[in-house]
Amino acid sequence: MLWVYSACDRLKFLVTADWHMLDQVGANPPNIRTKEGNLISQSNLQKLTFEGAQKICKDIGKTDGAIIDGDLAAGKDPKQYGIPLSDADTDNQVEAAYQFYKETIYKYCNPDYAFITMGTPYHVLVGIGGNLDYQIALRISELTPVLFGYPNLNVYLGSDKLLWNIQHRMAVTKDPMGPLVRTFETYARLEMESLAGSMENIPTVICRAHIHKPQLPAPIAGGKRWFLCAPPLKHLGIYEGLLPYPTKASIGLMEVIQEKGSLQGKFYPIEIRKKEIEKI
Repeated sequence: MLWVYSACDRLKFLVTADWHMLDQVGANPPNIRTKEGNLISQSNLQKLTFEGAQKICKDIGKTDGAIIDGDLAAGKDPKQYGIPLSDADTDNQVEAAYQFYKETIYKYCNPDYAFITMGTPYHVLVGIGGNLDYQIALRISELTPVLFGYPNLNVYLGSDKLLWNIQHRMAVTKDPMGPLVRTFETYARLEMESLAGSMENIPTVICRAHIHKPQLPAPIAGGKRWFLCAPPLKHLGIYEGLLPYPTKASIGLMEVIQEKGSLQGKFYPIEIRKKEIEKI
């Protein structure tokens, strides 16, 4: 298993997920064009999201790594209650995600590594080239060295050698604490039931996304284990409105500091008032 930043006592990460690029309420950078040269216009909402992400990345500044936890493109989205798209050409979605990364995270945070994972099948398993998140990771690797998780990424990070388990999908619940704690319990049970099991194989950090709710790093087991949930850049849409748990959009980016075996995090929200997106 890889051990990255083995000589670094303090690490700073930018954590993000669920861009849903070119979904009508997902992310979209300016000046994206189709193969025919037609402009894929930004909505007011997408413009404010892009500018907000730029400002946050500038405030966070240089990072050691960027954790980008899946569902970066909208895909064809063939599931029931499909979502309206700004553009259904997945090649354009890949290009938009690359340009978004280039003009936000890369431009202002310039991470030494990008840790990218695969999202949900109905968002990524389309297109002639296969997995969309992998295609986006390949494009991003032109700018930043990438470690890709298909679908999970397990890597030791820092001189304190914390074992990170980065995966996109988790149970959609009102409170992310429950399924995240149960994930640790499942890892522990598997190790205890295995003849070759060891508690050292249990991840130190569980990082998830998918539920579109940010969760700052929280300790369990007396601070020996940590979990967090990456914030989305997709606003509430049709699909979220059909979920059984009422919620509100909490889009933004997260900064996470790893030092001396512990994590500290800060969520930077992108605040968008309704009047800013209404058309007169």
